[in-house]
Parts: sequence; C-alpha cells; structure tokens
Amino acid sequence: MIQYLSQFLSSVVLLFALSLQMGCAEKTYTIKYHQDAIAIDGKDKESQWSKSERFKDFLNPWETTPDQGTIFKSYNDGIYLYFYFEVKDSQVICYDHDNNNTAVEYSDRVELFFAKDTMMTAYCGFEIDACGRNQQFYAEGYRKFVKDWSFPAFSRDNYYVKGIEGGYAVEGKLALKTFSEMGFIQDDKILMGIFRADCYRENDEIKWISWKAINTPKPDFHTIQGFKFAFIESK
Repeated sequence: MIQYLSQFLSSVVLLFALSLQMGCAEKTYTIKYHQDAIAIDGKDKESQWSKSERFKDFLNPWETTPDQGTIFKSYNDGIYLYFYFEVKDSQVICYDHDNNNTAVEYSDRVELFFAKDTMMTAYCGFEIDACGRNQQFYAEGYRKFVKDWSFPAFSRDNYYVKGIEGGYAVEGKLALKTFSEMGFIQDDKILMGIFRADCYRENDEIKWISWKAINTPKPDFHTIQGFKFAFIESK
C-alpha cells in the first residue's frame, strides 16, 4: 500500500512540474521584417533598429557576477538577417597572436550560434571579437567540427566592429538563403543562441554570457540549453 501511494505521489509531482513547464513556455524572439537594407557601419541609427526587437536580459549562467551590459537586436529584409550587438566593457581586450582562431578565443567577443534541430545534429557559429577578427565553425554533432568550413559568401564586408563609449558595437548580416539551403529554417523559425565572452587580464579570466540559463558543470555554449527558436517575420 505504501509503495503504491509513493508511486502515486511521484506521478502527481511529475505532472505538476510538467504543467508548470508548459505554462511558463519561453517567449519566442522575433526577427522582424523591414523592407530596406542598411549600411553595415557599426551604428544603429537607422529606423529599422529602433523598430527591431531588443534583447538585454543576458546573464552569466556559471557565476553570480552580473553581465556588464549587452544588448542584441536583429531584423530581416527577406534577403539578410541583420544583427547588432551593443557591448558594455570596462576593459576591452584584443589578444595578439599569429593564429587567428587563438587570437579570437582569448579576446572579448560576441557569438551567434544556429542549430538545425533540437538534437543539434548540425549547428554553426560565428564569433566576432572587439578588433574585428572572426572565426566560424560548423559541427555535425557535439563539437564534431567540419574542418576548414566557412559560411558561404560571408566576409569582412558582412560585419563591422566599432568602438563606442564604454565598450564596442558589432553590426552585421547573414544570408537567409544560405540558412534555408542548410535546412536550418523551418516554418519560418530558426534555432539561435546568442552569447558573449567577456575577458579579463587577471588570470586570463573569461566570463561567459548567455541569453538563456545553461545548467552544465562547466561553461559550454555547445548545448541546446543555450538555444531557442527565433521567428523570422515575413512581408
């Protein structure tokens, strides 16, 4: 009798937890549609940016230290996905190294990840540092990187990094057609992760900033926990 009662109570608790989870479904980020293209110059003065959805609730999932201040905005014109980061940073660090990827990895930077599905059978990422360098990757499964991959038609002309008072800004664009051809856009939605690496000179420390809570033992953005669906608004 006690065993049956215990099983019954466990089932009730599980159902209650699931109902809470369903009732607290996370809000989908909307990549709004605006017809006109913009100049990629590191500024957000165009009206498209003031009308775009603004996300600022970034957090540090692995520490209690708050984010210094990060704002992300994006929109699309049916051809490109435009993005803009405004980063507050009291100590902007650009690491000098002959190897580009090593230089980026130890520098202050923003990161955009995209996944094909919730199993992350394929996903890619763009990391752009405060000095304008970038590294890109494509993986087929957890950290199973495809060597020498680069996003088609993505070059230094597709983004701009600008120093601003108290930090830096990153503005850029990515071709929607390429994401469609990769199978990443389904039902006008794309799985996206938005992150930041905040570097400090002391002990080469990096504080890892995410737009979502991530529950892993060590900092790791290569997990579906850091992704959520973004709706790509059409005309």
